[in-house]
Amino acid sequence: MIKKTESFHKLESAVCASLSQMSLVPIGRIDSVPNTSKYAPKCGRDDDISALKNIFFYMAKLNEITVKSQSLCKGKVSSGFSLRDNLVAIANYIFNYSKKRSIRYVELGPEPHKSTFILQTLQNLGADISSYVGIDINPQSENTMRLSLSSVIPENKFLYVIHDYKTFDIENIGHHNGLTIFTMMGFEEGNELPDTISDILSNLMQPGDILLSEMQILSTSGFSPFIEFYELSEMKKFSREICKRFNFVSTDDHAIFIIPVKTCIGNVMTAATIIPYKKNRTFRYLLTNCCLKYTLEQFRQVRLYCGRFRILDEFISGDRTVVYQLSVRL
Repeated sequence: MIKKTESFHKLESAVCASLSQMSLVPIGRIDSVPNTSKYAPKCGRDDDISALKNIFFYMAKLNEITVKSQSLCKGKVSSGFSLRDNLVAIANYIFNYSKKRSIRYVELGPEPHKSTFILQTLQNLGADISSYVGIDINPQSENTMRLSLSSVIPENKFLYVIHDYKTFDIENIGHHNGLTIFTMMGFEEGNELPDTISDILSNLMQPGDILLSEMQILSTSGFSPFIEFYELSEMKKFSREICKRFNFVSTDDHAIFIIPVKTCIGNVMTAATIIPYKKNRTFRYLLTNCCLKYTLEQFRQVRLYCGRFRILDEFISGDRTVVYQLSVRL
C-alpha cells in the first residue's frame, strides 16, 4: 500500500516537495515509499521473492564493477586513485590501525563484492578476522553473501541478521574485545537525512568502533557523474522493479533530477529518480530513489554533526567524485 508523501519519512517528503517545485509536477501526483519498504518482504509469494532477489542483484552488479575495474573514477591524472585502489588503501589503513587486534566486520546493508575484496585484502595482510556480521532487511541477500564470503569467512564466523539496521539492537550480536568496523557502502548513507543517520550510527556503535562510509560527492565535475550513474541499466531496472513491486505498470524509464533539499547542515543537492505510471487514466509518478550528494566539506560536517565521531582519514577517487570516509566513534 502506497502512503501519501506527507505522512512518513522526512527525506522522501522533502524530496517530493522539491521535485514538485523543480519539475512542475503537482505534489499530489508524486507517490513514494519509505526506503526500507523497497527492500523488505511484503509476503511469501514467489513473485515477491524474485523481486527482492533482483533488487539485490542490481545493486550488487553495480558494486562488482568497482572491484573489477582498475580505472573506475581514477580521473585523467596518472597518479589518481581508482575506487579499487582506494579499497586496497583502506584495507591497509585498517590493518595498521588494528595493531594486531582481532577485527569484527559489521556490514549495514551487505554488498558481496566490495566486502569480499576488503576482507580478502585484510586476510592477505595477516589480519585476524574474528567474525563477519551482515545486517540486512532483505532476506534474499543472505545466500549470496554467504557464498561470496565463503572463501574468506568460515561458516562458524559468519552471522547474518535479517533486520532493519535503523532499529537493530547491537547488543544482540554481543561484545567484541578487538576492533569492530561498521561499513556503509554503495552511497547508502545518502538515503537518510544527516541528523537521522547521525543518531542511527551513534546508537549502533560503541566508543572505539570504526565506520567506513562510501559516498558519491558533488565536485567540480558538476552533476554529470550523478546523471551517468542513474542512467546505468541496473538503476533503470531497479526503478522498474520498485514500481512493479507496488503493483504499478511503468510507462517509461525513470527521469533523473538533481534538486536541492534543506537539511540540518544547509541545502544539499540530491539525486532523485521518478518513474511514470498510469492510474485511472491519469499519469502519476513514483519516487524510486533519492540520495543526498554532499560536497566533501558537507560530508565532513555530517560526520561531526553529533559530536560523537572523529574523522580518521579520507580516501578520494582521482576524479574527486567518490570518497571513502573512515571515522571513529568517540
